[in-house]
Amino acid sequence: MTSLRRALIALAIAAFAIGVASAALVLTSDHQSSRGLVVALILLAGWGFSGTGLFAWYQRPASSIGPLMTAIGFTWFLQGLQASEDSVIFALGILGSALPYAILIQLLVTFPTGRIETAFQRALIVLAYVDTTILQLAWMVFTDPTKEDGCRGCPESPILISSNSTLSGIFETIQVLIAIPAVAATIVYVFLHWKRSDRRDRRVLSPVLLTGAIAFGFLFVQLVLDQSGLPETAVTVAFIAGVMAFSGLPFAFLVGLLRLRIGRDEEIRTALTAENRQLTAELEAKVAELRASRTRIVEAGYEERRRVERDLHDGAQQRLVALTMSLRLVRGKLASDPDGAAELLDEAMEELGQATAELRELARGIHPAVLSDRGLGAALSGLADRSPIPVEILETPSQRLPESVESATYFVIAEALTNVARYADADAATIRVSRVDGTVEVEVRDDGVGGADPTAGTGLRGLEDRVAALEGRLAVDSPRGEGTTVLARIPCG
Repeated sequence: MTSLRRALIALAIAAFAIGVASAALVLTSDHQSSRGLVVALILLAGWGFSGTGLFAWYQRPASSIGPLMTAIGFTWFLQGLQASEDSVIFALGILGSALPYAILIQLLVTFPTGRIETAFQRALIVLAYVDTTILQLAWMVFTDPTKEDGCRGCPESPILISSNSTLSGIFETIQVLIAIPAVAATIVYVFLHWKRSDRRDRRVLSPVLLTGAIAFGFLFVQLVLDQSGLPETAVTVAFIAGVMAFSGLPFAFLVGLLRLRIGRDEEIRTALTAENRQLTAELEAKVAELRASRTRIVEAGYEERRRVERDLHDGAQQRLVALTMSLRLVRGKLASDPDGAAELLDEAMEELGQATAELRELARGIHPAVLSDRGLGAALSGLADRSPIPVEILETPSQRLPESVESATYFVIAEALTNVARYADADAATIRVSRVDGTVEVEVRDDGVGGADPTAGTGLRGLEDRVAALEGRLAVDSPRGEGTTVLARIPCG
């Protein structure tokens, strides 16, 4: 069980106990009239806000909506303290009796995010709390509850400074003059928020707007009736109707939160569906590209084997055949013409040297031995030395790379330098190989004529496939007249 869940369970137990205690105070009071109705109203609103608030708190622990709803429920139980015969408890009940309305105003103007985002919201909330706390206290210090209508038999207030009906009336009037526009502004604000919202947010705000408008409407009527001097019965009826509507508010908030969650779930499902479609399309494109790449690699392999076969047949194989014939002639002349045999041996040795050189060059095209023996730096130095244009090696990794990555890097640079020599009409080229964040970046840049088209030939396309086989990417930037840059990025764990 998490610490939040334990805390919420403890608060739920406390809300139940405080509700029972408040009901007990009312039922045993000597000065409280309509005990059964008061108990019902206190428990209905108090437990309603506490229960739904704790549930909302558990569902959305990062939001302040749940704590605000819970706070309304707990402060609403202060209504029951006014039934106490103890003067201190009685005074606390009167002092906190209006506080739930200030919290409700904060809840309404910040729903459903729970965040105070505008200066108007902040000013309205501060005004509501000042009205229900500071001004309520100021009213109490000049009001004797034992002389108030409907409170015969109430205990004396321990914070009474002086029973002054004039000052008491002034502070009460100030409270009403603040409360009426604050309630009206809250209703208007929630309505405008609803009007400016989209369809989804309106579904969230509608139950809160409707129930809140009804509850605050009855509160507004009660405040007006209370100041108009009408019979106490009319004020009581308005109060009871307002509390009944007030009791329905927590469930309206809960419905709104549930609609918000359902709406977000629908948005998430829609987003996931769209993302799934996109990923499926990307995967299908990737599979198609892999199939095409595999076909090109197979074809390139066949073409490479045919090239090797031609090079062997036309080069080294022909020299070895000629060498065999020369050796046969040497054997026939060893006895009869030693000088001729020696001359033929010299020619055979020269032919053998040329065949060896051709085989070495052929092997370098397949996989250079220096790359395996001495690493990428030495192999690139060999490429630069053999290049017909000046090549500067700006950077190479200080440590060996994985064999597949080294091989791909070498052939990217080799093919790029071959293209520079053949087509670029360049004066110089540079090579840079760096290892950054698990990726090898290979760059070959020249100062030639530019205008290279990677799709025009098979060389760069074959390199692209070689790099793609290692989950890398190859890019060619070749604006006309500005040289060419070949850039490859190859993952390297």
